[in-house]
Amino acid sequence: MSDDLNACSSPDAAKLCKHIFLTSRITRIPFPLCFSLFEPLSNDLPDVEDSCDIDEAENLCFAEYLENIQKYHNSFNSIYQQKMSKIKSGMRMHTLSEMEDTMKRSVANISDVDESSVSLPPRQR
Repeated sequence: MSDDLNACSSPDAAKLCKHIFLTSRITRIPFPLCFSLFEPLSNDLPDVEDSCDIDEAENLCFAEYLENIQKYHNSFNSIYQQKMSKIKSGMRMHTLSEMEDTMKRSVANISDVDESSVSLPPRQR
């Protein structure tokens, strides 16, 4: 992995590029290992280990997923109510069968989603 860090294609090799920063944050490789080809940075930079930018990004992403899931849930309920109104006014048997099959698949797909903590990143366990 350190070969990947040293082979960065960033045009400004004198500074810490975003590729090195992100790779080191994701892989948890300490910065001194990343700097074998670079000059040391000044001391006025914040300590990356104390930074919570990645945690904040994960929290924003988590909130966005929850919001989108709620939108799909609301949309599903709206469509369901429309279809039920049509059923009461006389929908064909074939359409009812197709709707039932679609709802069975939807329930099966949602049931198959693994919500265990194993699938969460270590910070969210």
